[in-house]
Amino acid sequence: MEVASRVLRECVDANRQDVEAIELVKAKVFGHGPVAGGSGPRTGRKRKKHSQLAVPGRSAEATRMQSRVQVVEHKHSVDVTISMSETLRALLKSNRVRFPSKSLLLKANHAAVEKLRTLWLRHGHVGEHPPVDVAFHEALFCLLLRYRLTAGHGYHAALPAAVFAALQKDFGVTCECFASPLNCFFDRYCSAHADVDAAFGSVGSFFEFWPVRGSFEVNPPFVESVMVCAVDHCEALLRRTESGRSLGRAKTSAALPSEHAGQPLSFVFVMPGWSESAAFKRLGSSPFNRGEVLIAAADHGFVDGCSHQRRDRHRASPYDTLVVVLQNKAAAAAESPLAVSGAKLDRLRAAFAHGIPTLAE
Repeated sequence: MEVASRVLRECVDANRQDVEAIELVKAKVFGHGPVAGGSGPRTGRKRKKHSQLAVPGRSAEATRMQSRVQVVEHKHSVDVTISMSETLRALLKSNRVRFPSKSLLLKANHAAVEKLRTLWLRHGHVGEHPPVDVAFHEALFCLLLRYRLTAGHGYHAALPAAVFAALQKDFGVTCECFASPLNCFFDRYCSAHADVDAAFGSVGSFFEFWPVRGSFEVNPPFVESVMVCAVDHCEALLRRTESGRSLGRAKTSAALPSEHAGQPLSFVFVMPGWSESAAFKRLGSSPFNRGEVLIAAADHGFVDGCSHQRRDRHRASPYDTLVVVLQNKAAAAAESPLAVSGAKLDRLRAAFAHGIPTLAE
């Protein structure tokens, strides 16, 4: 249960020192948390270095220890790093902060940086200080560092764009319950690290999310404890819409208002086809299961968890994948646009084939 609790908090097995490292970077390197806001004009793809200036209005300590974010564009990638002062190095060492490398060099491809810039502009708040480019690059650095410190790219694999398009068209999906700014398809999503993700559109952890209507994609990290907890949360939310009773949690202690009870609510749940796992069995026997499809490993693939650093976007699936549609009665009704049908499941299966890596990849 200790592992399950930790994964629920972070959705991945992240060391607490890593979280403290980000907080130190935001407080001591930049003088504040990542500031939401806009970004400067897009630069060309030629190699170009952007050195950021010291920001007025910060404390003397922050100014003295400030390490400027530097962004260097190459032909196929972007380097994001900071040059640390001796004072800052001593501070980090004294706090036993561990970083991937002494240079704190982080990488992303051009498409990922442009996507993050778009999300940040869409959800941010531009202020006078720090300057726009400075604020975006600080937020970008903290985000890339947070996910670099997080265990395993496998936790961040995502569905192919064709699958999301099918989910949106046939099942009305508009939000992801387990995503990140790096792999999200929609511009609103739940994620594990709201401390850095919120500036890019995250609404926080799925386990602190209580929708009363709508359609959602649920693709949790393939860790048994997380998948079981995700099934629990989906079923509790669905049960609440039908009974009107509370979930017994602080933020949901009151019964649903009458205008919210009975609204259509749907979750498209994705997990490995591990037939012996508790989550697999729970989904198969769920009273909210309105339809499912099992896709053979050879017939589909995923967006790689480190696609933001690579030119080849997809990777083959190492196992079968189960997709289960969980819905309350209102969503499953015959007249509902969210209702499951054999034709919809066939189109969903076909869309997964778009994730198979091509020879070019």
